[in-house]
Amino acid sequence: MIRRPWQIWLLYILSLIAVVPAMVWLTIKAVQLDRAEAIAHLQIERDADISQALWQMDTLVAPLLAQEAARPHFEYHAFPMLDHGQGVANSEARQLEQMPVQQQAIGSNLPILASPLLTNPPPHVILNFKCASNNEWSSPQVPVGQEQVAEANLMNQQAVITLPAQQNAAKKLQQLRRLCSVDDLLARLPETTNSESSDQVNASRQEEYANDLYSPNAQASDSQYRIDSDPGNTALENTYGRSTPNRSELDVNAVGSKPSSPRGKSDDETVYGGNNSRMERAFESRSRNTQKYANNEIQQLRKDAAAPGLEWNVVEGVSRPIWVKDQLLLARRTRVDGQLIVEGAWLDWTQIRKLLLDEICDIVPNADLQPLPNDTDMSFNPGRMLSTLPVELIVPEPVLGMMPLTPIRISLWMMWACLLIASSAVALLLSGVITLSERRAAFVSAVTHELRTPLTTFRMYAEMLAEGMVPEVQQQKSYLQTLRAESDRLSHLVENVLSYARLERGRSKGRRSDVVIGQMLLRICEPLRQRAEQAELQFECTIDESTRQLVVHTDCGAVEQILFNLVDNACKYAGNVAEKRITLQVAKTAHHVQLRIVDHGPGLSPEARRDLFRPFSKSVEVAATTAPGVGLGLALCCRLAKDLGGRLLMESSSTTGTTFLLELPLKRM
Repeated sequence: MIRRPWQIWLLYILSLIAVVPAMVWLTIKAVQLDRAEAIAHLQIERDADISQALWQMDTLVAPLLAQEAARPHFEYHAFPMLDHGQGVANSEARQLEQMPVQQQAIGSNLPILASPLLTNPPPHVILNFKCASNNEWSSPQVPVGQEQVAEANLMNQQAVITLPAQQNAAKKLQQLRRLCSVDDLLARLPETTNSESSDQVNASRQEEYANDLYSPNAQASDSQYRIDSDPGNTALENTYGRSTPNRSELDVNAVGSKPSSPRGKSDDETVYGGNNSRMERAFESRSRNTQKYANNEIQQLRKDAAAPGLEWNVVEGVSRPIWVKDQLLLARRTRVDGQLIVEGAWLDWTQIRKLLLDEICDIVPNADLQPLPNDTDMSFNPGRMLSTLPVELIVPEPVLGMMPLTPIRISLWMMWACLLIASSAVALLLSGVITLSERRAAFVSAVTHELRTPLTTFRMYAEMLAEGMVPEVQQQKSYLQTLRAESDRLSHLVENVLSYARLERGRSKGRRSDVVIGQMLLRICEPLRQRAEQAELQFECTIDESTRQLVVHTDCGAVEQILFNLVDNACKYAGNVAEKRITLQVAKTAHHVQLRIVDHGPGLSPEARRDLFRPFSKSVEVAATTAPGVGLGLALCCRLAKDLGGRLLMESSSTTGTTFLLELPLKRM
């Protein structure tokens, strides 16, 4: 059985040591899971923003690429020849094409149709070019001998680009020629898929367009499409001067639908997995949509751009965007009369990049676009790549700010609060129990000490009287008086303990009644005087006549017990002073009667004042060196005064005496 306080506190601390680390571990794990879930939701929201951004960029750039992929072969010639709309034989056209331009115009006497690439170069394109396997490069924006062509021979008085623009295009062509080789381009472009001759194409053009005419970026990842602006349509109309599909047609019929899942949700995956398979499936679906849109767009554009009278024995391949160092090209294989050439456009990546980033700045701020190597496959983060261009979207990592009060965090706060309250309550309970146990032990020791002295006296005097050892009558009388005094002291001690016990249980037996102050004092003062005389002290009571007539509603027995305890303490501690006098002073206030017990003893020390009204505050050691008592009298008096509706306090204490004040409420009239 645990008997020492330190053993109890040690057991309590060991219990906390066992519980608190477990709670800390659970808290850390719960916070980690909560944070991981918050990061996962934030990642899902960011992925939704990225998908939306990729969708918008693909939709924006798809018409631009489709426009270039749809260009017929003859537009890569600066001045295709027309015979007033009646046509020229293929052999004659090819012979004329080999002649200088001024001879074409003067010698053949044929009108000249300037290529749209010469009259109105497309936006977002630095240069259109073609190159043969013999490394011969040309561009429709760089016509040979153009400065000597007679303007009268141009159909519809077409205006070509200015001479400075042509000179700049010539420099760009030389730069491109140094940048890459024809063999490198042929190796990186897909094989030609349509082997029909020119005549077959004219006879069955619908079947030709059923084949893939544009190969989108095969490195792309999950995204969807939305048409929000019209740069592609504007470019088509400016270049060809004909109607192009509107945005609603592109959105519904060609590109595909928007994401059906709400922001932050996924139809197929949970918060913590399944991202890669979703991206791969979305990539395949988006690639099919892009191919379908591109083929439909190219078919319509080629129909609109077909020029009567110009027929070429041409098989055009699939266009594909590729990177040549840091320059973006859209190129295709083309076979003309059996000769393999490369046709394409040098795209203005700087302008396209700015256009795309401006489109998504409100969705993913601080984003960037980074070119991808041409050999990148689906394993290269498909969730960030465009389906139309070999470009990766770079988005800053999400930053998790201040965590909100989630249910998990609220539960943790409540759990720790409950633990703190429970541990504090247990600590207070243990402290109270230990204190009570110590006080009980001190009380038992003090009571034992108080009982030992009178019992010893009783036994000794009783034996002496019984054995006739006290023959003198006067001495016998003195012994009997001593026995009586000791019995009174024991009765007083027992009565105090029983009264305090009744107050603790809330079962005080006192009965209250209306009492006149004067009559109550006549009953009380005599026992107080007798107790003072036993200590060889003089007892005085001072009261004026008006106060004697006051009526209080109180318990006279309780008042007598309070005053007797106060006088008894004064007799114990002020019995050896020079002025042997105890005074009861009675006065009145507006609502109370004040009874003061004044002695002229040495006063109370600070330590004694601190524990003055604490029950059982006298230990056995203190009881052995001080006046008799168990330290219960003043605590009992304080409780009795509160029970009567009044109060008891030490009004003053000094080296010349101590004053206790008892206030009792007057009867309400």
